[in-house]
Amino acid sequence: IATFSVLESADDRKFFANKAIYYSKNYLNSFSSDGYGFEGVGYWNYGFGNYALLRQTLYDGTNRTYDSFTDSKASLAALFSKEFGMGPGNAANFGDCHFDVFFDSVTVRIVSMSFLQVPEASFQVPNRAEGLNLAYHLPKLLSQNTPFVSGVTTTGMYALRRFYNTSGVLVVRPNSYADGKGLAATIKLGGNKGGHSHNDIGSYVISSNSNKLTGDVGGPQFYDGDTFNDQRYDSPLMNSYGHPVPVVNGRLQSEAAKVLRNYGVNIKSKSFSNDTDSILFNLKGAYAEPYLKSLTRNFVYSRKDALITITDSVNFSTPCRFEDALISKKQWTFTGASSGYFSDGNDTLHVEVSSDAPFTMNATILNSYNVTFTRIGIYLLKSVTAAEVTVSFIGNSPQASQMAELSSSTSSQSNPSFPPKSQTKTGNNATNNVGVQKSPPRLRVLGGN
Repeated sequence: IATFSVLESADDRKFFANKAIYYSKNYLNSFSSDGYGFEGVGYWNYGFGNYALLRQTLYDGTNRTYDSFTDSKASLAALFSKEFGMGPGNAANFGDCHFDVFFDSVTVRIVSMSFLQVPEASFQVPNRAEGLNLAYHLPKLLSQNTPFVSGVTTTGMYALRRFYNTSGVLVVRPNSYADGKGLAATIKLGGNKGGHSHNDIGSYVISSNSNKLTGDVGGPQFYDGDTFNDQRYDSPLMNSYGHPVPVVNGRLQSEAAKVLRNYGVNIKSKSFSNDTDSILFNLKGAYAEPYLKSLTRNFVYSRKDALITITDSVNFSTPCRFEDALISKKQWTFTGASSGYFSDGNDTLHVEVSSDAPFTMNATILNSYNVTFTRIGIYLLKSVTAAEVTVSFIGNSPQASQMAELSSSTSSQSNPSFPPKSQTKTGNNATNNVGVQKSPPRLRVLGGN
């Protein structure tokens, strides 16, 4: 914008316009062919907001003859903002995306005007309460004659699901009303691209009534010298220890970007219907464990029952240790040796854990990059050659309430090896049966390279 404003020579403006067109394609190439944005919601706001500004500048500067939004990749990138959310104001926060970030309303409005023929909104001068970062308000200054691109359609968040089949990301919603009510979830089946990747293959986010209660806690509140060097994955926020995925014989996951390049997304089966969505996928490639024969995660989402079950099935060639984990920024409360609930004061999500092997659970508070969250470890008490661990998340419905009551009344008898809450394992500086650690145990940092 500045260049085109100060250059008087038409040849100079043409030179920079051609360069802008050429190099802006690199941004579109950061999106997968299925429209998934690996860098997440926050960087979509930044990147696509600037791309939209460039689009309008080139459109006006070429006397409305060139529109970069006619590129099919541009429409895919644009519709990421319409299709990725679990509901209004509610989207998964994978990678370096902050926990509570959603798609910027101004940029989304540009998408709506450009592809869906939503009427223009009049420009409002920002006030001091909105902040004085003028760059944030630049999209509001776009021409009142925003060009429309025909032939692009979407049902957005009114669809029951959005499956990014190439990238391996599934978004499931409770209904077709896009009202934000009910139990919703997003789960990752594969690795990542780009420098904002976390080692989070198999990670997920589960929300109740648009409140994210468990799963991925998102990215750091700041960057420092170690964020993008070889120390990046020492942080439990970025390595797999701080994600709701297994630790396999003491090993964390390998770097997710390398796993994606080497193994791709390995889906074994899937089934989608109005009542139930399920998907079974392979996690073995994420772990550099020589004794690991197989590791799968089965995700089942029942709209009718407001119920999500996640089952991890593991096989080793020799007896090995295995643990699973729940992650949350919200309050965790044990209701029994194998059950509990997450709550934020407004909504509650009940949890029941089961396994064919004896296990114990404990809660540990982690803090990294100014993000504090709780890790509820699920530890098999003995080394195994084969095991299954199932976690059931019970939402708000009549059936869910019955299941939660049954869970609470039977959990203490479900496995006599489980210790009661007062005997759960804790980390250093234990308070109310919750340990406090700034980094995971050394053993769990090693491996998986």
